[in-house]
Amino acid sequence: MGGNVFETVKQSITTREAAEHYGIEVKRNGMACCPFHDDRTPSMKLDRRFHCFGCGADGDVIDFAARLYNLSPKEAAEKLAQDFGLLYDSQAPPKKTYVRQKSEAQKFRESKQRCFRALADYAHLLRGWETGLAPLTPEDEPHPLFVEALHQKDYVEYLLDFLMEDGIEEQKTWIAEHLTKIMDLERRNKEMAEKPTNRERLREITEGIEQNIKELFESEKYMRYLSVMSRFHRYSVNNTMLIYMQKPDATLVAGYNKWKNQFERHVKKGERGITIIAPTPYKKKIEEQKLDPDTHAPVLDANGRVVMEEKEVEIPLFRPVKVFDVSQTDGKPLPSLAADLFGNVRHFEAFMEALKRSAPVPLAFEEMDADTDGYFSSSQQRIAIRQGMSEVQTVSAAVHEIAHSKLHNFDVPDNPDAPLYQEVELFGQPALFSNERIAADDLPDGLFCYDLRGSDDDPGAPVAVEERVIVNHAGSVITAKPLELPEQGYLPLTDESGLDFNGGEKTAQRFLQDHKKDRRTEEVEALYSAFQNVNHFKEC
Repeated sequence: MGGNVFETVKQSITTREAAEHYGIEVKRNGMACCPFHDDRTPSMKLDRRFHCFGCGADGDVIDFAARLYNLSPKEAAEKLAQDFGLLYDSQAPPKKTYVRQKSEAQKFRESKQRCFRALADYAHLLRGWETGLAPLTPEDEPHPLFVEALHQKDYVEYLLDFLMEDGIEEQKTWIAEHLTKIMDLERRNKEMAEKPTNRERLREITEGIEQNIKELFESEKYMRYLSVMSRFHRYSVNNTMLIYMQKPDATLVAGYNKWKNQFERHVKKGERGITIIAPTPYKKKIEEQKLDPDTHAPVLDANGRVVMEEKEVEIPLFRPVKVFDVSQTDGKPLPSLAADLFGNVRHFEAFMEALKRSAPVPLAFEEMDADTDGYFSSSQQRIAIRQGMSEVQTVSAAVHEIAHSKLHNFDVPDNPDAPLYQEVELFGQPALFSNERIAADDLPDGLFCYDLRGSDDDPGAPVAVEERVIVNHAGSVITAKPLELPEQGYLPLTDESGLDFNGGEKTAQRFLQDHKKDRRTEEVEALYSAFQNVNHFKEC
């Protein structure tokens, strides 16, 4: 096209076309949010020209591009010609790179959103510290983070309210004075969010127990496990497994203070403790209705009012603690009474306990015909083993039926009360979606949960996938495989590669069954190896 650049651009491009090309959303009626002031509702009319009814901005397509990118009219015209592939005076426009300039209103809005997000994340941490790190008894030394939560929570909530109000000038002043501290707070939020909580540590421990029970089906590891079991018959199965995982040669363990106070021994310098799960219940006084011991009805006073009485109850609680093996200590020889702790347990019971814990469905004993050792019922979702068999035969049958339950149990009936999730594709892979937050603890083992972050302009529109989102939560997704999140901690969602809805619905359990068959096959192979070992013992 001939002519100078101004004529060429004005004749070829409307302001609406330019706005849409540069990422501004234009409604069907030609209205859009004005990029030249802090516009929250569409107030700019776009057609061949543009006019904002809010700030009064007005002009043609060249004026629009000039204001949008802070360019001179000629530079704006050349940019438009370049971006739309127009020729003028038989010459292609020179290639230039232009950076869109943000208005002061846009800069303020982004800074405000950044401050709000950092404070909201910090408030979430404070609430967690206040409840999760509270002293269990009045005598306990308060945790420093618990103290910080008490001191800072009200002030942070005040700041969040302050940023949501309309005092723009006061907000600008506060943000300018505290932006450096906000950046420090962002770094601290990230560091603290990565530290495991007490509950997460407990979950890691119990997951390790289950994994190692599966590994025990190998005969050599099984025999080592039984050896440890014989020495720690006073410990639960969970703690016995934890001791085995961390120090298989342990013979007698106790806490640091117990070694010191009861056995007059001290832990050697540099020794690492063995983590076990210990009950730490605490007592609490509550007030409740006094009941008649015979009728169990509330006791009334002379005025007909219910009599209340104070009662002390014990609240169960568990936490990880450290113990040490006798080989990690020095001091006075153990008293002869300690030898009584070295008892034997029946190896059969230990192995059966491990089998029951690893079985995907309940395992029980019952009477059945002599030619049947056991069976797996997919309709009833249970395993039955014949009573009265020898120990080796019982273990052999149990391993065999567990293998059946893992290999052939793809038709587990859905729980009628289980929530339904929308079927989607996430980065080309099947997934489930919910508008609500999904807790990973509520999902079957083997599924993974991630949060979706909404855009600042429209919090309900997902723009990224993250491990956890506090502010602008736009939904959650469930996947059968973990996502590989980059260093920045999120994966962006785009029109080409992102979230696509398929229109169907499915429970998490059904989704797991459809996408985890390969994993079950691997488990069955491990069980079959154990089954062969048991058959070897049976033949001996």
